[in-house]
Amino acid sequence: MKTFPFCRKRFIIILVILSLLALAVFLRLLYLDTFNDSFLINQGDYESVHYRQIPAIRGMLLDRNGVPLAVSAPIYDIVGDPKTLLMFPDKIALLAQNPALGIGLPQLQKMLNARPNSRYIQLTQDLPPAQMQSIVDMRVPGIYAETHYQTYYPMGAPLAQVVGFTDNNNKGQDGLEMALEPIIGATQGREAVLRTAKGKVLGIQQIITPAKSGTDVTLSVDSRLQYIAYEALKQQVEFLNADNGSVAIVDPSNGQILAAVSYPSYNPNNPSERVGPNVKDRAITDIFEPGSTVKTFTIAGALEHGKYTPDTPVDTRPGWVVVGGHRMNDDHTHGLINVTEVLKYSSDVGITKIVFSQPREYTYNMITSAGFGTLTGAHFPGEARGILHPLKSLSALEFDNMAFGYHIAATTLQLARAYSAIANGGTLHPLTFIKSDTPPQGVRIMSEKTAEEMRQMLRTVVQAGGTGTRANIKAFTVAGKTGTSNIAKAGGYYQDRYNAMFVGMVPADHPRLVIAVHITNPQKGYIYHQGAMASAPVFATIANSAVRILGIPTTGSGS
Repeated sequence: MKTFPFCRKRFIIILVILSLLALAVFLRLLYLDTFNDSFLINQGDYESVHYRQIPAIRGMLLDRNGVPLAVSAPIYDIVGDPKTLLMFPDKIALLAQNPALGIGLPQLQKMLNARPNSRYIQLTQDLPPAQMQSIVDMRVPGIYAETHYQTYYPMGAPLAQVVGFTDNNNKGQDGLEMALEPIIGATQGREAVLRTAKGKVLGIQQIITPAKSGTDVTLSVDSRLQYIAYEALKQQVEFLNADNGSVAIVDPSNGQILAAVSYPSYNPNNPSERVGPNVKDRAITDIFEPGSTVKTFTIAGALEHGKYTPDTPVDTRPGWVVVGGHRMNDDHTHGLINVTEVLKYSSDVGITKIVFSQPREYTYNMITSAGFGTLTGAHFPGEARGILHPLKSLSALEFDNMAFGYHIAATTLQLARAYSAIANGGTLHPLTFIKSDTPPQGVRIMSEKTAEEMRQMLRTVVQAGGTGTRANIKAFTVAGKTGTSNIAKAGGYYQDRYNAMFVGMVPADHPRLVIAVHITNPQKGYIYHQGAMASAPVFATIANSAVRILGIPTTGSGS
């Protein structure tokens, strides 16, 4: 085959041109790499990928009237790009002079030099907006701010134990902050962004993890009642030189918890105080033997089965009775009295006569149905179940003790719930911390007739001659029961340490509120160790303010 000269010439020309182009590219790369490597570095730094958090807001906790109880507010971290910053040593020195950064020049240089090729280093955390802005305004290349959120508690100590607190990552660690974490909790996102060396964001390259903000929750708690309860409790605990105290307030019609407070408390905005026993909401977490407050349900069990009525006579003479080889005494000899007076005078002998005149199940089943020994339904972290022993395991003496409030243990919140069934016509609701217009399904534990009779009988407890007269408030009728028990210890009971209780409802005929008060170890003097003296006045103080705040109509004399 014949080859034409002009074709061969053209091929050689093209080959030479391609070779020269390849040589030029090679020489350019060699020059840049050997003689002008700073150009490549600068170009690489001019546009680079950085990773940053996408802030998400934690849901607020609001009281039933919309008052904020837990609010997340933005705070800022100052973040640096060491590779960029090290190109501007004069700017590093200037940056170190800003007191908001809190890092001296030697330490800052050490941090940056330890990671010279890194594109991300956290320099300082949790700055308020003003301090953050003072650093950002310096326009130091490679310095920028990241936003995250921290929760604050406007109501402080009175709401601290029920609301709880969050950790450094803004995750709930106690109280309702912890219980409602799946709803109010926020998940920070993460994204890749393209930045210039001076920190300017050119655009979002990729959303790696989307942010998820929390949902606000409206609680059943009324911050006004919580505050009133806290102040009344604080005053009484300090006056009595008691170890501590707790109060629970429940709306009996729906089981919504309006207040659950204990004293001493703590400042939830101070992380150093978020430790120790004062963090606990003792109204929910601490158990004690509830004493004579249980007699209400012992009598309700007797009325419910028809053998007794409020007027049935009970012979308490001679003021004592022997059970299981142990003698049970009343403080006073009451003689022949009726069932209502057994409750009014809180007669241990009368209760003993009643419970042993009928099947044990009448008493035990009523106490069980009232929620003793079970959780209230509030779903509060650390809530105590209380203690209620199986019926078949109880000796005669233990059963009798249980019937008037020993050999059984409950929380303040459990007492409020149990009495709410009597206040609510015999229907017991599970308790809740969430406000709702639809009450949860209740369970009838006694007839409306028995509940009505019990309210009238409890009314006599606060009348002349009863043990709870100091619970009365002006222009409103009150019904309730006092209780006192020795504090248990290993092998027995302290003879000079007491639990003092009062549980009551107002107004007595159509109760809107059930309030339970417990004081641990009042030490003002012997007369103040009883529920009548230690706890009933706290009930009166709280109820007197609560009925007016809530606009509850007056019902007449409070005596």
